[in-house]
Amino acid sequence: MLCEKIGRGFACAGGLMLLFWAGATQGQELGKHKPGKQVTELLGGRLQVRMPEKARVEGRQHSIMAAPEALTEETRVVLDAGNERLVLMAWELFATSGGDLAKAVAADVAKWGDMAQGAKVEPLPVPKPLQDARLAIPGKHDLSREAILVLAAYVESADGTVQMLAFYVNPAGAKDLGGCTALAKSVAQTIGAGAKRLDLSAGKKRFAGAGDKDFLALDVPAGFVATTQQGPDFSVYRLRRVSVLGEPGASIGIYLGGHPSYQHKQARDEKLEFSTAKGKLLGQEVEWHTWSRGPAATTEAILPHPGAKGLFLHLFLSAAGEAALAPLRAIAETIKIEHE
Repeated sequence: MLCEKIGRGFACAGGLMLLFWAGATQGQELGKHKPGKQVTELLGGRLQVRMPEKARVEGRQHSIMAAPEALTEETRVVLDAGNERLVLMAWELFATSGGDLAKAVAADVAKWGDMAQGAKVEPLPVPKPLQDARLAIPGKHDLSREAILVLAAYVESADGTVQMLAFYVNPAGAKDLGGCTALAKSVAQTIGAGAKRLDLSAGKKRFAGAGDKDFLALDVPAGFVATTQQGPDFSVYRLRRVSVLGEPGASIGIYLGGHPSYQHKQARDEKLEFSTAKGKLLGQEVEWHTWSRGPAATTEAILPHPGAKGLFLHLFLSAAGEAALAPLRAIAETIKIEHE
């Protein structure tokens, strides 16, 4: 899970690297910066850090027809210094430490490929109510990348869940890796807890529906977190099951909009095969399409919204193996439309 985030971060952090140019500088500008007094909230208020004064929160680029990442799942903070750029990517991992954060982080860093050779993992002191934190510093850096990882911080919050902060620089900034690493470490040393907590309780989870006074509601067991992505004319809701760090996760996604599309078709893989099974959602007959790609299995169904012409619901469930989809489908089948 964590290694996957690091890899994804190369794209997320680098999204605006190539588009940025603010004129030539003498170099080694980033390393001159220090954390300022202003507090920056991460992940919708889960964590706080103090960035240098000119840093700004800036979501990563996405297609005009795509939904930006939910603020509770991802935060991107950018610092520019001439033609040098540092990007902080913060992610909610929807996982617990399993009682041993140091062990989980060491296991993940071992999967970093060439960066794992000579990598260092060290404790990061954090204030209460945070429980623990670790810094991971790559042993090698691929300077051919648009975004170069210099440091990753793994933070265990009071509820036992883990968040990850990864610091990247562009090639111009990487000319002073020592200075950039020192800056990233100084920012990491300001990490503190925010006011927001994850709601992991069992019960009814409600999402905005087709109108102002109707909702989509599901009966959800304990251990799931609800998030929302808002697109230009659609919404994507997710229920993510909190797992142990390093173990496969599971999620239920719900698209509400006018242009649904099966994910197995979006994959554009001619060799991808799927099976079908009949089911029922909101009193309607539906057809579940189930398929696998690598270790992950997905089952999905599309149906018209019964109360809004032209709108559809696309439910897509993902887990590690088809057997793990059954409890997710049982949750999905509790979906109903409620009104105020």
